[in-house]
Amino acid sequence: MGPQEAAQIPRYLESDLLRLKKARTNVSRDLQWQLQAQEALKISESFKGGRKEGEAKRMYEEFLISLWAQELGAKEKVSLERLKKLSS
Repeated sequence: MGPQEAAQIPRYLESDLLRLKKARTNVSRDLQWQLQAQEALKISESFKGGRKEGEAKRMYEEFLISLWAQELGAKEKVSLERLKKLSS
Protein backbone atom coordinates (compact mmCIF):
# COMPACT_ATOMS: atom_id res chain seq x y z
CA MET A 1 0.00 0.00 0.00
CA GLY A 2 1.35 3.35 -1.00
CA PRO A 3 0.87 6.73 0.65
CA GLN A 4 -2.04 7.67 -1.64
CA GLU A 5 -3.94 4.51 -0.71
CA ALA A 6 -3.13 4.90 2.99
CA ALA A 7 -4.48 8.45 2.91
CA GLN A 8 -7.89 7.08 1.93
CA ILE A 9 -8.24 4.75 4.94
CA PRO A 10 -10.11 7.31 7.11
CA ARG A 11 -12.57 7.87 4.25
CA TYR A 12 -13.13 4.13 3.87
CA LEU A 13 -13.68 3.78 7.61
CA GLU A 14 -16.18 6.63 7.56
CA SER A 15 -17.94 4.84 4.71
CA ASP A 16 -18.19 1.69 6.83
CA LEU A 17 -19.73 3.66 9.69
CA LEU A 18 -22.29 5.20 7.35
CA ARG A 19 -23.18 1.74 6.07
CA LEU A 20 -23.81 0.46 9.59
CA LYS A 21 -26.01 3.45 10.36
CA LYS A 22 -28.02 3.05 7.14
CA ALA A 23 -28.35 -0.72 7.52
CA ARG A 24 -30.33 -0.19 10.72
CA THR A 25 -32.90 1.88 8.85
CA ASN A 26 -33.27 -0.24 5.70
CA VAL A 27 -32.11 -3.85 6.00
CA SER A 28 -33.50 -4.99 2.63
CA ARG A 29 -31.67 -2.23 0.76
CA ASP A 30 -28.47 -3.12 2.59
CA LEU A 31 -28.85 -6.76 1.54
CA GLN A 32 -29.35 -5.75 -2.11
CA TRP A 33 -26.23 -3.59 -2.00
CA GLN A 34 -24.35 -6.39 -0.26
CA LEU A 35 -25.03 -8.68 -3.23
CA GLN A 36 -23.63 -6.06 -5.59
CA ALA A 37 -20.62 -5.57 -3.31
CA GLN A 38 -19.95 -9.32 -3.31
CA GLU A 39 -20.02 -9.39 -7.10
CA ALA A 40 -17.66 -6.40 -7.25
CA LEU A 41 -15.31 -8.13 -4.81
CA LYS A 42 -15.17 -11.26 -6.99
CA ILE A 43 -14.38 -9.14 -10.03
CA SER A 44 -11.67 -7.15 -8.24
CA GLU A 45 -10.10 -10.31 -6.81
CA SER A 46 -9.82 -11.74 -10.32
CA PHE A 47 -7.07 -9.13 -10.91
CA LYS A 48 -4.98 -10.36 -7.95
CA GLY A 49 -1.35 -10.66 -8.97
CA GLY A 50 -1.95 -8.86 -12.25
CA ARG A 51 -0.80 -5.45 -13.38
CA LYS A 52 -4.25 -3.94 -12.74
CA GLU A 53 -4.60 -5.32 -9.21
CA GLY A 54 -4.17 -1.92 -7.51
CA GLU A 55 -6.57 -0.21 -9.87
CA ALA A 56 -9.19 -2.93 -9.37
CA LYS A 57 -8.87 -2.71 -5.58
CA ARG A 58 -9.22 1.09 -5.66
CA MET A 59 -12.26 0.84 -7.91
CA TYR A 60 -13.81 -1.74 -5.57
CA GLU A 61 -13.38 0.55 -2.56
CA GLU A 62 -14.88 3.47 -4.48
CA PHE A 63 -17.75 1.23 -5.56
CA LEU A 64 -18.53 0.50 -1.91
CA ILE A 65 -18.60 4.23 -1.22
CA SER A 66 -20.94 4.73 -4.18
CA LEU A 67 -23.33 2.21 -2.62
CA TRP A 68 -23.31 3.02 1.08
CA ALA A 69 -21.79 6.46 1.44
CA GLN A 70 -22.91 8.52 -1.52
CA GLU A 71 -22.58 11.65 0.57
CA LEU A 72 -18.80 11.14 0.67
CA GLY A 73 -18.67 11.06 -3.11
CA ALA A 74 -16.75 8.48 -5.08
CA LYS A 75 -13.42 9.76 -6.43
CA GLU A 76 -14.27 8.33 -9.86
CA LYS A 77 -17.22 6.93 -11.75
CA VAL A 78 -17.53 3.31 -10.71
CA SER A 79 -19.94 0.49 -11.43
CA LEU A 80 -19.91 -3.25 -11.84
CA GLU A 81 -19.69 -2.72 -15.60
CA ARG A 82 -16.65 -0.45 -15.27
CA LEU A 83 -14.94 -3.02 -13.05
CA LYS A 84 -15.65 -5.72 -15.61
CA LYS A 85 -14.29 -3.55 -18.43
CA LEU A 86 -11.02 -3.07 -16.57
CA SER A 87 -9.87 -6.43 -17.92
CA SER A 88 -10.05 -5.23 -21.53
